[in-house]
Amino acid sequence: INPKAKTKKSFRAITEKYLEFRKGRVVESTWSKDISRLERFIYPQFADMDCEDIQALDVLDHMKKIAEINGRETAHRTMNQMSQVLKFALQLGLVKYNVLAGMTSYLPKPDRKHHVAITDEKKLGEFIYTIENNDSAFDLVGCAVRLMPHLFVRHGEMLSMKWKDIDLKKGIWKYFVTKTKTNQTVFLSDQVIKILEDCKRHTSKDEKVFKGGDKFGQISQRATMYRVRELGFDKETTSIHGFRTTARTLGYEKLGVNRDVVEKCLAHKTLEPLGESYDRTTLLPDRQKFYQSWSDYLSSLKNNHQRTKIKRVK
Repeated sequence: INPKAKTKKSFRAITEKYLEFRKGRVVESTWSKDISRLERFIYPQFADMDCEDIQALDVLDHMKKIAEINGRETAHRTMNQMSQVLKFALQLGLVKYNVLAGMTSYLPKPDRKHHVAITDEKKLGEFIYTIENNDSAFDLVGCAVRLMPHLFVRHGEMLSMKWKDIDLKKGIWKYFVTKTKTNQTVFLSDQVIKILEDCKRHTSKDEKVFKGGDKFGQISQRATMYRVRELGFDKETTSIHGFRTTARTLGYEKLGVNRDVVEKCLAHKTLEPLGESYDRTTLLPDRQKFYQSWSDYLSSLKNNHQRTKIKRVK
């Protein structure tokens, strides 16, 4: 974001300082989304205004239009981002008030969307069998799709996986969860290690496991979504983000895993009133056991589906 601001207290000028501060504290993808949101929704109207001249009512009216055209969630994120910039300016003594503090409560509430997930055992067995038995199962996108059901990480986190963070001998992958600002340990099941060995044939000399052509230098989420659709699973059946729900639901119901163990694997924030500082449990042995049990469970469902297919052929 390089255009020169008119004054040192213009929204654009202060935002540039804020982004410099923020860049080292979030992953590249988040920072890029911040810039995109600013350029599309905020700069055209507010870039060259002095921050002290920005009125809450004007911003609110503007955000309501964004909510109608681009969606309520986008409007909320954009308003929050603008508020963070003004909060930054307030801390620097450049403005007297953050006029946008708490203003998102006056926007239309975002619709709560739940990712479509497979929670039926037969359908899940069919899915695992299909993604492992097709002509493209061993290309890099195919490897990513095969890995999805086994891990409980957010899909973008999986696709940004780096080889330096993985220890195949110990069966561990450690990474930083930007959404919850925590370090996460993922135990790699035998099945996951086998898929990662397949990935090494493609990218062992690269930084990222799923090296690709998107703006982050990795395979895009869209590529994996398209592959799932090509294999016959439509948007009413599953989504690329839905396997966290799948593991959570069936982990509880079919494997009888303790809820705390599953929540730790999902890298969810604690629900304890006093927060993470009073929730020091890591449950590492139980989590390691669950990762392997879950992969074994998926393999058993795949084998059940395969036996059903053989019976139908006979």
